[in-house]
Amino acid sequence: MGLGGAGDPNLTRSKGAFVFCREDSRMAQAAARLYERGLIDWILLTGGIGVDSGEQSRRFGAEARYQAHLLTKHHGIDASRIHVEAEARNGAENSRFGIDMIRSEGLDSDLILVLHPRKARRVWATHEKIARDEKGFAAREQLICMPDPFDPDNPSHVKEVLEELVKLADWSTKGYCDSQPDLPLDLVEWAREGLKHFGA
Repeated sequence: MGLGGAGDPNLTRSKGAFVFCREDSRMAQAAARLYERGLIDWILLTGGIGVDSGEQSRRFGAEARYQAHLLTKHHGIDASRIHVEAEARNGAENSRFGIDMIRSEGLDSDLILVLHPRKARRVWATHEKIARDEKGFAAREQLICMPDPFDPDNPSHVKEVLEELVKLADWSTKGYCDSQPDLPLDLVEWAREGLKHFGA
């Protein structure tokens, strides 16, 4: 998958950024950096209120609206360059509703996807399956992650990584995302055991 950040020198110019939102100001920062580098012309933000949405997203009514506020007020991005999809409640809906908006607004399918690093593999595998099998959506896509390095001493980071390993395996088995044949099953079982320490 080769995910880098918004400063990755290997990125080439695309038409737009497709941002799978999360309540973290670094999502807007990553999208703004792409725009400032001249790599994109517009930004599509997808994200409503989901189980992980926090106070700021709820105050603005959606994760995407919060990120749009940051882009306009803190990064100086013209509002006319921002498209907001504010209904998606999870990664699969981010993909579905985002693709629908790209089509309905006549946006070019030459994209840089902006993902969260600890969820990137599962979100990407889910998006690819939805885009191909459900939406018939063909696009040129590059991928980057917002900056959020893994901290092994941060329990919330550790729990999230363990959860993602298990979800990736389970979703693959259930057909929710593309198959993950290179995922080590012993590592997945280790993650299941590890989650018991978090009461999961």
